[in-house]
Amino acid sequence: MSKMFRLLQLYPASPLEDQLQLWVICIFNYLIGNTNNHIKNLSLL
Repeated sequence: MSKMFRLLQLYPASPLEDQLQLWVICIFNYLIGNTNNHIKNLSLL
């Protein structure tokens, strides 16, 4: 997960916005108890 955040600092046009969106996804999945959304289910295009 930390590698994903580091990549989002370096390459996108809006790094802060993209990092925030990744954080929102992580928190949302935690709050709803989605245990199937692990790192292998996340990807960066």
